[in-house]
Amino acid sequence: MGSKAKAIAGLLAATCVCSIIALILSVVNVKDVLLPPSTKYGLVFDAGSTHTSLYIYRWPADKENDTGIVSQVEACPAFAGFYYTFSFLNLTHQQSLGEVNTTVLSFCRRNWAELVQSFPQDLKYLHTYCSMAFYILTLLLDGYKFNEHTWSNIHFRRQAANTDIGWTLGFMLNVTNMIPAEVLQHVKGHQPGLWAGAVSFLVLAIMAGLVAVFLHCFWKTK
Repeated sequence: MGSKAKAIAGLLAATCVCSIIALILSVVNVKDVLLPPSTKYGLVFDAGSTHTSLYIYRWPADKENDTGIVSQVEACPAFAGFYYTFSFLNLTHQQSLGEVNTTVLSFCRRNWAELVQSFPQDLKYLHTYCSMAFYILTLLLDGYKFNEHTWSNIHFRRQAANTDIGWTLGFMLNVTNMIPAEVLQHVKGHQPGLWAGAVSFLVLAIMAGLVAVFLHCFWKTK
């Protein structure tokens, strides 16, 4: 075997060895890794004297400490508005379910200009009363299954034992702890040292293969 053939054979052998080592290093000690969530969320309760509003915000998880953009994704009235909504509609005196439905529908069918003229002192929350009333009825009728026979068991009160009823806000704050977190993404992780070694041997294998090709093409024997 000539020197050219020996050199090429040696380089090809080195290419194979380096490739095998790189392959072994790339599969050794591979572990499942959970990537951190890409988005984080925050809940803000605006607790006023007559209403409580819930605002949901989100921001990129890797852009914290005043470096990311916080955007509002949802806003809705919270449970504290039950009494005040029905009090505004004058429905806190044990009216029947039929009368409640009629009153809510009548109010929601009025045009905005008429409402503003009729209730100038309630402009801050005037736009929420219709949607909130339907929300309350949907929750109580469809969710908790009250009907025309059991509706009279519901009492809308601002106070209990001369104390403002504020437990609902605390309840909602507590329930937020049970909101499921964003599903974490599973990826394959590798130790930095092993990964660097695998890349190094892969580079050596490529270089040895290229040199072998170069010698085969340009090394002319006499």
